[in-house]
Amino acid sequence: MGTFKVDHRFPISAEAYWDTLFFDEAFNKKFYLEELGFERYEISDEVTEADGSRRRTIESKPKSDMPGAVKKIIGDDLVYLERGRFDAKTKRYIFDIEVPRFKDKVQIKGAFWVEPDGDEACRRICEMSVEVKMFGVGGLIEGFIERQTIESYDQAAQYTLRTLAAK
Repeated sequence: MGTFKVDHRFPISAEAYWDTLFFDEAFNKKFYLEELGFERYEISDEVTEADGSRRRTIESKPKSDMPGAVKKIIGDDLVYLERGRFDAKTKRYIFDIEVPRFKDKVQIKGAFWVEPDGDEACRRICEMSVEVKMFGVGGLIEGFIERQTIESYDQAAQYTLRTLAAK
């Protein structure tokens, strides 16, 4: 199992981060569909609870840019289902990502949180774990998922900084 962490700083308060960026559907759709070139990004089952906590499901289909060895094993038509919950008290978003095609073989879990970092700035931190139970190739696929995830979070950080600078 691989565990990794991403950490980016943004010129926005920790309080404003969640509604202005993280839960802004238009911001996210533009990022995933236009910036990353995903074929699909849809939010469903979004519910805000009485205490301000939120649940949602995101279905996404990234463009296929897998290395040949990975593509040969798992194909190039993957859909991801993210089921997450934002806890209003702890200010953490905990999520599981399911790959329906490999439901029992791929487990991706993680947590997002935001920490204040000076006046009107914050750090967005995400820790994730990836486990692929496929004999002989699990580590290869875990490494691919980790690299792709870190790369997309770095792209998200650049997109976020450009968006904030334009406001």
